[in-house]
Formats: sequence, structure tokens, C-alpha cells
Amino acid sequence: RWKDGPVKFRAQAQYNNIGATSTTTESAWSASAAALHDSGLNGALAYGRGKGDGDTPGAVDPRFWALDAGYRAKIFGVGSTNFSFNSNQSESVAVENDDASSLGFTIAQMFNPVGANMAVSYKNYAYDVLDQTFEDIDVLSLQTVFKF
Repeated sequence: RWKDGPVKFRAQAQYNNIGATSTTTESAWSASAAALHDSGLNGALAYGRGKGDGDTPGAVDPRFWALDAGYRAKIFGVGSTNFSFNSNQSESVAVENDDASSLGFTIAQMFNPVGANMAVSYKNYAYDVLDQTFEDIDVLSLQTVFKF
């Protein structure tokens, strides 16, 4: 984490050698970066890949990317209200050339005095594989988190 003028940055990366516990995947890695401007505008990017076990028939090399863009507003005195738009694309997760995606929107209210937050999210999920296209799924969810 670091701050340069009015912008806070955060970057992360990880690598997993999971060949000893998985019969289809040797390793996986991902990286992400996020920025938050003092005005409340923010965004994040993430990308990841997996390496299938070359000795296993049907093993795939999955990959994903994600994008999040948002605004952190100060509407109520109890904490920030966060609005965000997010998109995720995954390929070759279960079988070669499958395609999964999600597109959604979240509104979250922080309650700083009690260490809690509540969020409502809408997401549309889509999945296509080979010559089959499945019906999209729409999900509306409510989340409540208390931090102890």
C-alpha cells in the first residue's frame, strides 16, 4: 500500500503450487491492483491463470480477469456509502474453451460506530460451453457483516 498525492494504491500477487493436492491443476497465480482517489472515485483490476496437469487428460489452463469501478460517497454520518460496478470473465475453467462471466452492481453502507456494513448486490451470471448456451442467472443478494 502506498499513497501518491490524492491517490492511494494497493497491489497484490500470489502463487500457489497445488500439484500435491490436485489431480488436474499444477499451479495457479493471480495479481491485482486498486486505486482510491480522495474524491471517492476508485477502481481495481485483477488477472489470474492456472496451469493444468499436462499428464491428465482433459486438464485445462483456466484464466480470469476482473474489473471493478466505483465511488465512495459520504452521504450519512455513520460511514461511507460505496457504489461499484463489477465485471468478471473466466475462460477454460471446467473444460477447454468454456466461457463464464458476471456483470453486476453493489451498494454498500458502512456503519463505523458498530463495525458493521450492509450491502445489496445484483449480478447476472452467464456460462457457455462447447455448443451449449445455458440460460443466464440473475442474483439479488443482501449482505450484513459484523466485525469483531
